Amino acid sequence: MRYCLNPHCPNPRNPDDTEICYSCSTKLLLNDRYHAIKLIGQGGFGRTFLAADNAKPSQPRCVIKQFYPDEQTNARAAMQLFEQEAQRLKQLGEHPQIPDFYDHLEQDKHQYIIQEFIDGQNLSQELATNGTFNQTQIKTLLKDLLPVLKFIHAGQIIHRDIKPDNIIRSRQQELLYLVDFGAAKYATATALAQTGTVIGSAEFIAPEQLRGKATFASDIYSLGVTCIYLLTQVSPFNLFDITENVWVWKDYLVDNLVSDDLGQILDKMINNSLKERYHSVDEIMTDLKIGQFTEKLSHISLAPATQKWQCIHTLTGHSQPVTSMAFNPLIKQGEEGILASGGADWTIKLWSLKTGQEIDTLIGHTDKITAIAFSPDGRFLASSSCDRSIRIYHLQRQSLIHKLLGHTNWVSSIAFSPNSRLLASGSFDKTIKIWNVQSGKQLENFVCRGYMNWVKCLAFHPFQSILASGNGDNSIYFFDLHNKSKEFFLIGHIHIINSLAFSPDGQVLASASDDKTVKIWSLDTRKVINNLSDYLVRANTVAFSPDGKILAAGKDDNTIKLWYLEQKSWQLVSEDAMMTLTGHSDSVTAVAFSPNGQLLASGSVDGSIKLWQCGTSSAPQCV
Repeated sequence: MRYCLNPHCPNPRNPDDTEICYSCSTKLLLNDRYHAIKLIGQGGFGRTFLAADNAKPSQPRCVIKQFYPDEQTNARAAMQLFEQEAQRLKQLGEHPQIPDFYDHLEQDKHQYIIQEFIDGQNLSQELATNGTFNQTQIKTLLKDLLPVLKFIHAGQIIHRDIKPDNIIRSRQQELLYLVDFGAAKYATATALAQTGTVIGSAEFIAPEQLRGKATFASDIYSLGVTCIYLLTQVSPFNLFDITENVWVWKDYLVDNLVSDDLGQILDKMINNSLKERYHSVDEIMTDLKIGQFTEKLSHISLAPATQKWQCIHTLTGHSQPVTSMAFNPLIKQGEEGILASGGADWTIKLWSLKTGQEIDTLIGHTDKITAIAFSPDGRFLASSSCDRSIRIYHLQRQSLIHKLLGHTNWVSSIAFSPNSRLLASGSFDKTIKIWNVQSGKQLENFVCRGYMNWVKCLAFHPFQSILASGNGDNSIYFFDLHNKSKEFFLIGHIHIINSLAFSPDGQVLASASDDKTVKIWSLDTRKVINNLSDYLVRANTVAFSPDGKILAAGKDDNTIKLWYLEQKSWQLVSEDAMMTLTGHSDSVTAVAFSPNGQLLASGSVDGSIKLWQCGTSSAPQCV
């Protein structure tokens, strides 16, 4: 069905494939691309429709927001908020827990915003269906949403309307999305100093926001009030004692235990005093220990001598050597994970981790693929090639969004920044370029100088704006993208650097070289603290396990070496804490751990990829 967008249409429902409304002759396609399917929401500012994108073969679902204020709404103020929402969504860029912004346009004297459709329930609906949340659910909610809030605030945006209605849990991924940026405000120093319009839902907004003085801490307050409402299912107005000027939400907990630690965190989030409240998301994440590697994977807790890495799949499809591999970083429990591989056959292949079958082949490069990488937010896949180009694919849209040109020789390596906004590329033309992922525009061009020669490999620090490059002159160079005075070298290898990997906690860097060594460098002392060398064969590639306890290396003797490390000293946990995996018939050129650490992938010059799973036995084997 196609639904007419004319607010005055007497019969807006039309059959599929109709281009002009039967009842009012209004054009049914918006921007010759989107058509409404049904009305799913209506408020003071306008209407919201479930829609479809006709420009794509699968006609994926999307959302059309139509500006159509009711008679009681201040039309001029409402128009400003509607245009403001479009502007904020453009500014934010893309995040896996914020619906994608597609378009903002005007047609038939009405303004529209087109966004990604999130199929799911908001938390108000979930609360009504399932009852109060317990403390485990609240901790999970905070761990899921605080990084989103941090992302928004990093873009200098205050949401100003965080509440259960504006948090949606997707049915497919169980992922929480933050929606409705109609009240969002751009937080410049001038704006923060000014008194503005009071916007937001009264039950959930902070005292300073009621006075028109919203700050980043106002969003923290609203998220905290959302949590205590979900714990009690009682209106926040009733959870605050105005006579005593204190929160009494704990009095309304019914058979719902909340630990003292969590209670203190929530109390600090909803403190009426800005001085006493959390000032940043990072402070809450620190108290909740989000991002710290406190959870031990079951297979890592085993002693190395009792572990068995078994080859559960051998993936064959590349007709020439496998040159690079990467796991999609957003593999969740129950999901079918994806592994991407690049080859000297000019192709990129996507593989199902569940079945070991090839899902898709991406073509377009006209020479050997040198590197592939998923963005940390799981939205993009990038590839580089000896054809001097870089390609960026949008995974959800299943389309190529950028072909980046500018290098004058082979592009040897690529790396995404931790926030997924930047892509670095290194080349045999002796330059490193920094690209804006969303626009595809080149932002920086570093010309190799001094010790530096052509660039073989790149790696971004997991938390900071530091980029490391491994070079043809045997050096490792560090760039601080925010402070160029902090650039420095590491000298120690006596041959080409083939691969670099930061430990997940960002404390050390591992490097593999043609000099037949794998070294671990301290970033504090800038010295080698472990030299994992047999001096027999070249080391082509290195990767840390997600918890940092295993370092894997692919070598020219057709094997994968695993070293089990003690993280404080970065030495082997015991004398026999090393393992060798065999099964390839030629050099191992790429290794990668899955995000949950349960799988290790290895790619080889023999054209195959092997997926290894950890269990308990005395020796590794490939079956």
